[in-house]
Amino acid sequence: MNKKSHLKVLIAVCLGGCFIFSGTFVFTQDTEVQELQKLKLKLWSILKQNRIQPAASIAELTEDQIKTLNSITKVNGYPIYEMTYYGDYGFEDFIKVGHPVGSQVASLPEGCSSFGALHAKGYKIFGRNLDLTKLYPLCIVYTQPPDGYASVSLHIGVDVEYYLGDPTNLEYISWVLELPYMTFDGMNEYGVAVAGLNVAGEEIYDPDKIMLSRYEMRRLVLDYARNVDEAILLIQQYNNQGSATVHYLVSDAHGDSAIIEYHDGQVQAYRNVESWQAATNFMLKGSAPDSVLGSCIRYDAMYEQLYAYKGRISRWTGMNILALVARYHEPAGDDLFIETVWSGIYDLTRGWLEVYPGTRFEIKERFPLAMINDLAIEQARIKPRTPSSGEDVEIYVRVRNLSPRMSRSTGVKLYLCQNQQIEEDSILLGRWALEQIPASKAKTVFIQSNLREAIPSGSYYLVALVDQIRRNNDPELDNNRFVWDERIVLEK
Repeated sequence: MNKKSHLKVLIAVCLGGCFIFSGTFVFTQDTEVQELQKLKLKLWSILKQNRIQPAASIAELTEDQIKTLNSITKVNGYPIYEMTYYGDYGFEDFIKVGHPVGSQVASLPEGCSSFGALHAKGYKIFGRNLDLTKLYPLCIVYTQPPDGYASVSLHIGVDVEYYLGDPTNLEYISWVLELPYMTFDGMNEYGVAVAGLNVAGEEIYDPDKIMLSRYEMRRLVLDYARNVDEAILLIQQYNNQGSATVHYLVSDAHGDSAIIEYHDGQVQAYRNVESWQAATNFMLKGSAPDSVLGSCIRYDAMYEQLYAYKGRISRWTGMNILALVARYHEPAGDDLFIETVWSGIYDLTRGWLEVYPGTRFEIKERFPLAMINDLAIEQARIKPRTPSSGEDVEIYVRVRNLSPRMSRSTGVKLYLCQNQQIEEDSILLGRWALEQIPASKAKTVFIQSNLREAIPSGSYYLVALVDQIRRNNDPELDNNRFVWDERIVLEK
């Protein structure tokens, strides 16, 4: 990421609501993008009508929206852009409303390939080629909504270029601020990744469900799913405008995966039966991976590689698999060609995205994402059980890593507390190092300490605390603290 060159973009709300702009941009325009822009205008109208996200004028942009626009960075000359979305983009409110019944949606023909490589003893790798009929600029978007999970996702960057070409145009501003709604693939901080691929599916509609677009379904997963099970339940709760033309591959850091399809009047979920799962542009309908060989040359190529490695691959191998199934200006009709717009490798265990633009596999940009780690003190004991003032004690603290990835090294602290909470008058006995703990494993910290005579006489609770410095992105802090059942009574 040290190759970034920041665009010289100055955005400010000033007299008359004007923007000042200085920078370079690439302008792209074609029929497909124009159709998508019609969808964005409809979405903007829904957001405005329901007072969810947009400003009625440039002068009404919020501080977070201005900060978001200011965050746009040109990563390289392909071009690849990066943007951090600050604050709330209103998705929690939007999914309570959705699109009008019977509304139509434009979509790009995602003739793509995707896989999850999920071996129990390896890193969990998710790969995806986006194949369209044009080459487009890319935009990587970071989000951390107040009501959902942090994520990194990939988007077509045409909206960014329109905006950079005319940053005073409210329509272009709206398209940039809508980018989280137009997600093609991504990964969240729990290690859940999702991609959509075109298929000949079935139009399914339930009048009791709210309607989302095929792209918003992916945002739904990224914002609210902690694993594949939750992703399936979320998708099943909504109508999909693109149900007749899309299926999804979802994988997680636990090694679970599912292909979600629309047919036989239902939303169907087919889980991985191997330590990997792959999807291209045909319906699998729960078929065994080897039974559909011959349906798609790209699927066959991924199957051969993933079967050979049993789903245990490196990011380098993952990149080679995507390069093998990429579309290199492939004829698809009169003056029509299929191109790989990007290849993305997501490490669901360690937390990064590697992007290869177009079929330029010699160009690699890496985007990190801080991943959730859940540490918990599950057991502790002290010898002797009833120590005296000035006596040496031995303490054992067992800490488990409940997350599906290696934890970061941190520390365990011990306190003597009048109550069961750590307060200002609590006495710190010391801090002891805790090395990295593998996924789902535990380590015991052996502590030798002295209940020094300077400690006032009294009755104390002994409290252990792990990762007080928050080196791990820990969503559940209650289990980071452990209190001994018996009080320690110190007498001079």
